[in-house]
Amino acid sequence: MTDPAELLRQADARHATVLAWLRRDPGPAVVLCDHTPRQHPARTVRLDECLAHVEAYRLVDLARAAGGLHLDLGDCRAGRARPELAALARLMGEGRLGLEVPEGLPAGPLADVARPPVSRRSALGLRRAEPALHPAGSDAHQRLLESLAVAGVDDASVSSPALALEATGCIACGVCVQACPHDALSLTHAGGLSSLRHDPSRCHGERACITHCPAQALSSPAPLPWQAALEADATTLTTVNTTTCRRCRSRFPDDGDQTCPHCRARNADPFGVHLPPEVLDRLGRGPDGRRL
Repeated sequence: MTDPAELLRQADARHATVLAWLRRDPGPAVVLCDHTPRQHPARTVRLDECLAHVEAYRLVDLARAAGGLHLDLGDCRAGRARPELAALARLMGEGRLGLEVPEGLPAGPLADVARPPVSRRSALGLRRAEPALHPAGSDAHQRLLESLAVAGVDDASVSSPALALEATGCIACGVCVQACPHDALSLTHAGGLSSLRHDPSRCHGERACITHCPAQALSSPAPLPWQAALEADATTLTTVNTTTCRRCRSRFPDDGDQTCPHCRARNADPFGVHLPPEVLDRLGRGPDGRRL
């Protein structure tokens, strides 16, 4: 089985070659799915996958290299149903990325990403391989941010995937930090203060932090605009006065006690034999377990 990292490296190499081909002769280009027949004479790029699945950063790169890109979605129902394409077209702006192929585009050749065009110098080994645009270790979200930044896109009117997070009642437990699969949150401790920070450039908007917060302290009134996401500056959501539990050594909001709420609960009920209130009520027993 081929290593996924190697497959991505090969895909990046093909992508870089097509970008170089577009840059050599700038002008509008049409993009087709791998299953769509070519029905117009304009300069065309056939993808090695469907427009319903292609990563957005690849389209941004192609649009920047060509100076204008038109997506041929006529024969692709799946691509037409992908809302991200319409959002990406609005973000890129009129003339840079369109969801229709206009009439009267200049005629040009076809480049197939699966078999990218190779110049005569490259075929003879006289030209070096095109350098990859993105670092090998970056994910699709990071690559999209890089591509948009290079393309000079910072439209504040279009929402990004990143969340505009707010924190109220944070207990500095760090569950949200562990829940985020993209390291968009961090919790730092200094002296008697604990600070929760959010990096929008890493945020995918999956809301795992909100879902798993035991204190229901996190909320998001709206997504961040792309301009804020592209600035990539981490912001402090909240700072909490905390202390260290003398028993379990965890941090918790300083309420004057030397042990955290969890340790206090264990001290009050060391054997954990008390049934939940709803069960006691169903059995007709009081908090002490005696029958009412």
